[in-house]
Amino acid sequence: MEHACTEDAQCIGTEQTCDIGGTDECACNDGFFAESGNCVTVLGAICGAADDCTGADQTCDSGGTDQCACPSGFVVNTGKCVACVNDDCTCPDGSEENCLVTFFWTISTDLPYTVNEVLLNTQDTRDGVAANLQEPICGGTALETGCTVTILIFTEGSTIINGQTTHTAGQEIEENIKNNVVDVEGFSIATEPFPGAALRSSSASTTNFFKCALGLGSGTGDDLGKCIAGEGDCDENDQCVTGLVCGTNNCGTDLDDLADCCYDPTDLIESTCDGSSPNMWTCCKDKLTGCTPGDGCTAAGCAAGAGDCDNDDECAGSLVCGRNSCSATFNNKLNTDKFFPSGQADCCISKSRALFYGIPSRSDLEENFQNDDEPF
Repeated sequence: MEHACTEDAQCIGTEQTCDIGGTDECACNDGFFAESGNCVTVLGAICGAADDCTGADQTCDSGGTDQCACPSGFVVNTGKCVACVNDDCTCPDGSEENCLVTFFWTISTDLPYTVNEVLLNTQDTRDGVAANLQEPICGGTALETGCTVTILIFTEGSTIINGQTTHTAGQEIEENIKNNVVDVEGFSIATEPFPGAALRSSSASTTNFFKCALGLGSGTGDDLGKCIAGEGDCDENDQCVTGLVCGTNNCGTDLDDLADCCYDPTDLIESTCDGSSPNMWTCCKDKLTGCTPGDGCTAAGCAAGAGDCDNDDECAGSLVCGRNSCSATFNNKLNTDKFFPSGQADCCISKSRALFYGIPSRSDLEENFQNDDEPF
């Protein structure tokens, strides 16, 4: 644009007027922006046919929203449609250009869950809350920003809103949950039963802590939607495909340190259980998968100094399971971001040495940190 003017007649381009008293230059009308010297439709503009959308690569979502939008295979980048880096618009390793990323978040409220449970477990409520949070989190509509808010589930304590946001890589979105929602005095979600409910805190993660619980895993056939090996987060064994179990803080580096993934316990039969296994908390139990101590199976339980064990049967020979008895060498091999509390792993030791650790109860030995400290 940048063409000086004193009246509208001097602006001859389509959808231009003179910004008199402002810049005193020709500018695009509301609902249009400058692209390659022309004024073209903004994303989200009302349309009836594809020709109504004049921005590069725009299409009309006729029969749907009847608004100008980016077609499949494109992302929104600074208000424009840009072709994705690959067919499914996912970000390749090491790249965050022209692709989509997703993060997951929670918002804690003071809304009582139990008395509102029936209303909360409806798609209308999830959709309504998502619509309320769309603009504060994304900065505009999904068509305008390429950013979409989805509510996954409401969970109890007081009611916790669990959602996800998918957006073009490079957009600074995560802090908007705190800055534009939780920390805004008087902000209220209009959808019933939330009006008047206080929003207390929020957290965000790139890991979906409800993936397996919501049936979003890669399992097929009779295990459709269940999680396969390495997928998580899971909370129960029945969320994993047949033959797998749910671990504790055992996922790979692409997921949160505290995420729990499905795994095959038979893979641990030959493990030394020296503290380096990603499935440390069940390592001695897993060594005995498919066999009973004393029946001649190749697995013989954990050796001296190996762990974690939960009872004497998981130890080889005459060894017993000693409470919090693993050595410094064992504990130094642990990934301290994943295994906690420090020093509470139980290892197989001799009966005489076990006297120094006292007589443990079953609950002393059977720790369960599976969901501790998870943000969701």
